[in-house]
Amino acid sequence: MKFSRLIIFLSLLTILSACGSGSSSDSSATRSIQVRIGEPASLSSLPPDQRTVTLALFYFVDGREGSKASEVILTANADRSAWNGRIDSLAPGRYLAKVFLSQSWNENSVQTDLSPSTSEAPEENFQSIPIALFSAPTDIVVGQENIIIDIAPVDFSVSLDEDNDGLSNLAEILGTTDPLKMIRTVMEFPMDWMSSQISPQNLEIRMVMGLGIMKIIVFK
Repeated sequence: MKFSRLIIFLSLLTILSACGSGSSSDSSATRSIQVRIGEPASLSSLPPDQRTVTLALFYFVDGREGSKASEVILTANADRSAWNGRIDSLAPGRYLAKVFLSQSWNENSVQTDLSPSTSEAPEENFQSIPIALFSAPTDIVVGQENIIIDIAPVDFSVSLDEDNDGLSNLAEILGTTDPLKMIRTVMEFPMDWMSSQISPQNLEIRMVMGLGIMKIIVFK
């Protein structure tokens, strides 16, 4: 009888040990990622071979975004309809998945009236500028080896604005202005010169110009 109890005890111990080992293994598992993308039509005029896709996962508890859990730059398949990668040590749980589409952009391709005149071509200085964003909660369950995210063109936001000048990164790249720098021109006019055309209040007009944002401020 004592021998039988010993066998049962050892069997239970083995089962519990295996369960614990499996849970620990899954919490540090490497998981395959595939993001299947339908790009917004507004990106069609940009060179697709200069585009990168990044997946960032943030902890997501009670509907609130937490710290970043992981981030990976994905690799495109042959027809660029899907982007693939792997994430190490990603525990099961609920995350906020953010997929960024970024475009390679040459900072020195921007020319303004303030640029020094030269016959030499400017040096190339490429940066990766985010131009579209998809964001949605996703659940990773125990034993899940593959994470697949499908994104339709309408699911992307193209309103990302790095310099907060009111023009999106995409609009500035398409318009050959600098998406990282807000250009402002301030012109001052005496109030009596404009008194017949504006109210007595300070007036600020924001205009979309070829050089980005031109701000004309009329003072009292």
